[in-house]
Amino acid sequence: VNPCEHGKASGFMGVARLLGDAGGLILAGALLSTSAAIKAQGHAAEMAYRDHRFLLLCVIMGAFMVVTATALYVILARRADAADEGSRLLLAEQTAQFEAEAERVRRESKVREPDVVRANVKTLEPFRSRLAAAQEAVDKPLLKEPERGAPKADSRKP
Repeated sequence: VNPCEHGKASGFMGVARLLGDAGGLILAGALLSTSAAIKAQGHAAEMAYRDHRFLLLCVIMGAFMVVTATALYVILARRADAADEGSRLLLAEQTAQFEAEAERVRRESKVREPDVVRANVKTLEPFRSRLAAAQEAVDKPLLKEPERGAPKADSRKP
């Protein structure tokens, strides 16, 4: 990167990060949400739909991780061939950020969640079941559709 373009490059990287964060949330929301038509098919159909979509989300995240690893490899390869000291410094900073994030993820993955968190999950379980029951009640249609072949209410003779 040309030294006079470092600020612009930093701005683009910031915008790219914001777009990535927002895009990840939007992607997860779009892939894991269910429509009323799927909910009407029952709980098993809804769970099967969400399982499929969750797998798709994991594949997309895996592909993104491969792209990120490839970008890191390219940055590492270009660091040695950088044109000037400023470019080498910028590439070194980018590499350090990747390595720090990888170390943080490794460190946090080794930490076991506290027992308080597990206790909270058990405490919230009755409320989750109540919310699920309330959601089912909300999703039920207010009026029943007439059965096929049954006479209509206004066609009956007194």
